Amino acid sequence: MSDFYSLSVLIQKFEREKLILTNKKHNKLAWELLVALSTGVDKVRIKIKDAEGIKPGEEQFRDYHSTVQSGTDEINQRRRRELILRGLLVTLFKKKDEDRLFTPEQRRIMWNTSGERKCAKCHKKLTWEDFTVDHINPHSKGGRSKLKNAALMCRKDNSKKGNRK
Repeated sequence: MSDFYSLSVLIQKFEREKLILTNKKHNKLAWELLVALSTGVDKVRIKIKDAEGIKPGEEQFRDYHSTVQSGTDEINQRRRRELILRGLLVTLFKKKDEDRLFTPEQRRIMWNTSGERKCAKCHKKLTWEDFTVDHINPHSKGGRSKLKNAALMCRKDNSKKGNRK
């Protein structure tokens, strides 16, 4: 239970820090790292029970195991677990772009450099009043508010698209 609690608290902190998993490959790798940690901790637990020594490279598993065994609800043990989990996972997460919307300058550049000014989805001719700039790679999935990640769309299609590519 402490393992689940530590992981859920860490994920909440990642969300507050605007860190997100941006692709399936990183999501899969995060899962594989957590499985490897769990398996390693279980193997070390057996070695400790059988009074065997641990091998080089198993220190992190021993450290995690000791946080679970000794006072799982103590703040310093929770912090140690969180640091171990953070060290495993943080490099897989990307910082979400702080700029959620395209700037007025970016919108003008998109409008002025778009030859036909048609919706990228339905190809309807757009006017200045009814166009939107879409994140090709959705903002919620790590897409940046940069021109190389932008496309002109009508409001209807941009709304329907949601956070899909």
